[in-house]
Amino acid sequence: MSSLEIFCCRDIKSSQWQLVPLPKDAGSLILIGWKERPDDMDGNISERLASILGSTLTAIARVSFPQSTIKTKYNQNDGWETDNNDLIRNLGKGGLTERAGALVKNLPSEIHLVSTEIPESVAPLFNDPVYPWWLQGQVALLSRPGNTAPEIDRKTVLALLNGNWGTEISNLVSIGVQGLFMPGVDGAVAGLYVFSRDFEKLFFSEIKRQCKQLNMRWEEFGEDEFSEHLSG
Repeated sequence: MSSLEIFCCRDIKSSQWQLVPLPKDAGSLILIGWKERPDDMDGNISERLASILGSTLTAIARVSFPQSTIKTKYNQNDGWETDNNDLIRNLGKGGLTERAGALVKNLPSEIHLVSTEIPESVAPLFNDPVYPWWLQGQVALLSRPGNTAPEIDRKTVLALLNGNWGTEISNLVSIGVQGLFMPGVDGAVAGLYVFSRDFEKLFFSEIKRQCKQLNMRWEEFGEDEFSEHLSG
């Protein structure tokens, strides 16, 4: 079995991570990194790491994200439908201008979402070629577990995928989104945006519990230490 450690940084100032800065008083950004030996993943997320991250996220939230392999029965605007233990939704193709913009950015014209509290169902978040984690082409919305999936619309999902979502935070909070989880530079780190202190505490409590349970190393660094440890 490979050796895996997970570490984080709370105070992000550098733009090198390619994560959108939060507006003042909107919440916090947590930078998450990992090291795995043998280091032979070529920038991809290993199944083991995906399992740990998926278990952590679904322990504290309902996780909703774009997935290219979903086939829905409902049409656009018909809402969420049940798919085994998950919920899925068709957000439609949008107008001609929007579809052209999506094509230029290599996004699919029709967007489907999955919403889940099952750790195994989170795995496609990290390996969907249409929404590539390694090219920062993915995002997950984190809402309260046990509740229904958030009423997210196509415009907001596109803004999240394009990195133009700073003005969407109040809308996200109003539909029950407590945080966002997305890839940083080259998919080699992750950014967790939390919109409340309570949710931040939940995350740290759960990731520490997961690492302790699996006898894995967990560390919290300052930004310079984080960068050195990641590259070391």
